[in-house]
Amino acid sequence: MIGAGPAGLGCADILARAGVQVDVFDRHPEIGGMLTFGIPPFKLDKTVLSQRREIFTAMGIDFHLNCEIGRDISFNELTAEYDAVSWPILGVGTYGMMRADLPHEDAPGVIQALPFLTAHTRQLMGLPESAEYPLTDVEGKRVVVLGGGDTTMDCLRTSIRLNAASVTCAYRRDEVSMPGSRKEVVNAREEGVEFQFNVQPQYIACDEDGRLTAVGLIRTAMGEPGPDGRRRPRPVAGSEFELPADVLIMAFGFPGTYHAVVAGQRN
Repeated sequence: MIGAGPAGLGCADILARAGVQVDVFDRHPEIGGMLTFGIPPFKLDKTVLSQRREIFTAMGIDFHLNCEIGRDISFNELTAEYDAVSWPILGVGTYGMMRADLPHEDAPGVIQALPFLTAHTRQLMGLPESAEYPLTDVEGKRVVVLGGGDTTMDCLRTSIRLNAASVTCAYRRDEVSMPGSRKEVVNAREEGVEFQFNVQPQYIACDEDGRLTAVGLIRTAMGEPGPDGRRRPRPVAGSEFELPADVLIMAFGFPGTYHAVVAGQRN
């Protein structure tokens, strides 16, 4: 089994109960995938996953953690070693991050949601900082999060807990169109998050050193429903403005990814 997230663990559980010897490989130091590293500890107690690992181990499931397929062991080596299995089961999850393709999106101070959440969860779990998930210090800073889903709420509420000076959610549709949990919006508001609805990002403003200073936005009005049934936001001409920011978190969701191992890009 490649991947110790919810899908991989579910498959491992079923196979182990059927009498199959299961080995699970994962690049992270703990099992759980997004449950462990993508969901903040204030929403999900991580001891639940550590207890589940003990149960799985007692069932005979072997975990090979901190082991990335294609880096620490090749896909061909894996299939050769486990020759009783015609094809390892892939449960690698969805870790690709959607970009806005805005000017200066790679500027210092502009970060993606998942690395931000993962880094701070790892810190709370006592795990070392990694190059893949660097810590972002938001204490005393103006944080703006772009998006409207549950990951956006996680970034907003995490920033509050990290003592940001201000935390603002900027979402291109109206409040009733937000895809995230209504309860999460209520919780975020109670904790001090400010919401800016019907605003769409246009550009990222930087100083002469290339560092983030603000995000350029334009106000929107709700138009007719699109093919997905959701009303589309329409930019309102002449309504452009800038929202100052020291940290800008992009939280647009996670598209499906075709893993490099499957694509044959890693041997």
